[in-house]
Amino acid sequence: MTRKSFNHAYTGDPRSGAAAFIKTFVSFEQILDITVVAEGVETQSQLTLLQSYDCHVFQGYYLSPPLPTDEFQHRFIGR
Repeated sequence: MTRKSFNHAYTGDPRSGAAAFIKTFVSFEQILDITVVAEGVETQSQLTLLQSYDCHVFQGYYLSPPLPTDEFQHRFIGR
């Protein structure tokens, strides 16, 4: 799981140390066959970076603010 603090350290430069750290962390979890969940995704640049590293599960304000259960079900599950 990439931590919120890792994503916040990313400034939008894919050549930065923060980007390299995130890539290493994601790669390590993939090697161990652990589902990578990126927490605290708040910008398009964070999402794009994580997608480029084959991370497929995200959560954070960029995608949706916290929701009550019924609203979450309506938006994302369709019930």
